[in-house]
Amino acid sequence: MSAAGDALPATLGEALRLAQGRVERIDARVLLREATGVSTATLAAFPERAITPEAAAVFVEWLQRREAGEPIAYLTGEREFFGRTFRVTPATLIPRPDTELLVEKALASIKTLRAPASWTWAQAAAPLPSPSHWSVLTPTFGRLIDPPLRLTLRAITRWHWALPCSAG
Repeated sequence: MSAAGDALPATLGEALRLAQGRVERIDARVLLREATGVSTATLAAFPERAITPEAAAVFVEWLQRREAGEPIAYLTGEREFFGRTFRVTPATLIPRPDTELLVEKALASIKTLRAPASWTWAQAAAPLPSPSHWSVLTPTFGRLIDPPLRLTLRAITRWHWALPCSAG
């Protein structure tokens, strides 16, 4: 039994049934996939597959926290954005899907980004899709961009204090 009284599920199917009516189906699948390390296809094809008590306990804890409204990205510690996976914590803003469109529009309208003095080169370059016409300038080089655009860039990149996850 978990701390809140939920019995620990023994199989993938039991775990998904435990989540029914408590959280969205897609949320339950993401949490179960992350807690157990199995693929989405395995979740669908093998509901009878056993899960470890440790994975079941993690899933039940995450299920309870998600049911209370905690974002999935905070539970799993990751969020995909602009084709890259980033580590997130409750101290990190989670980008919304519309933010990708806003970033695309901003990238299409400018050719040079003035990076704040506190940014590293990696932080300044990470959100950029790397087309050859882009240059990223530190505050000591280049000309200033206009204040409204600077505020827009600051607003759409504020989430970006999270570090990219390693691919390996």
